[in-house]
Amino acid sequence: MRMNLHMDKAIRDMQRNMEKTMKHVRKPYKSRTVMRFPKKKKMTYPMASIRYGLRPFGDRDRDGVANVFDCKPYDIKKQDARWCADIGMFTIDRPKQSCRHATPFCAEHCYNKKMYKVFKGMKKKDVRNEQDWKNWSGRQWKEHLDKKRKQTSRVRLMSRGEAFSDDKDVERVKDILEHNPKRTFWIPTRAWHDPHLKQRIEQEVESYPNVRVLYSTDPSDFETGEYEKTKGHNTMFFGDDDIVEKGDSMGRKFVKCEKTYEHKKDVCPTCEEGCFKKDEEVHIHLKEH
Repeated sequence: MRMNLHMDKAIRDMQRNMEKTMKHVRKPYKSRTVMRFPKKKKMTYPMASIRYGLRPFGDRDRDGVANVFDCKPYDIKKQDARWCADIGMFTIDRPKQSCRHATPFCAEHCYNKKMYKVFKGMKKKDVRNEQDWKNWSGRQWKEHLDKKRKQTSRVRLMSRGEAFSDDKDVERVKDILEHNPKRTFWIPTRAWHDPHLKQRIEQEVESYPNVRVLYSTDPSDFETGEYEKTKGHNTMFFGDDDIVEKGDSMGRKFVKCEKTYEHKKDVCPTCEEGCFKKDEEVHIHLKEH
């Protein structure tokens, strides 16, 4: 009897040991060819197409090199128009380096200076913003905005940066306007300081029915005499609250911006008396912060 018990125990122990051994047996390794790719910035056009399954768009960024930035954006979550709750609109931004036409007053009092100090990730976001601006077509911006849940009937170019930094930007804006006929684009700009760009904006951009271009002005323009060049155009002024009462050198009457004077958020999408007024010259005054 005892012999049988010992045999049963030995068999059970042997079975447990075999089960433990079987658990640690590895499956045979199947060799496979693994393609290694460099970082995204160093990827060539064919590499990006294989790695991300992208569709080519030719030399989209116009740098003369076929690379990853000529393909459909590979990370759609990072390619985005920013929702600005302060004005209740989506805004497409660019880095501050695009502000080639900024006046001394503008450079000194730029509100983005504080933003760059508070939000350390803004410089990285600027890189992506500039890639979006240079790579995306008007059709792509339309597809992107069509997916938004919040209102996109009015969009701002730019809340940060300059829309018309050079000649290529004029073509980009025209492409956006042509592919988004049901959206109105609000474009404050200082590119009017450049005679060539000013002429192109007048002749090629302002003729579109879905755009509101406002020449951005400040006290520096009075000091240099540049302010007189804004005659016949819509303007927005910032930097001297007394000008509302005394008027400017051309006798213009300023409309007080409801958003900056009454601190109303989300008023821009429905405002009809200020920046979005049709068929009438308007001059908007922004109250100092």
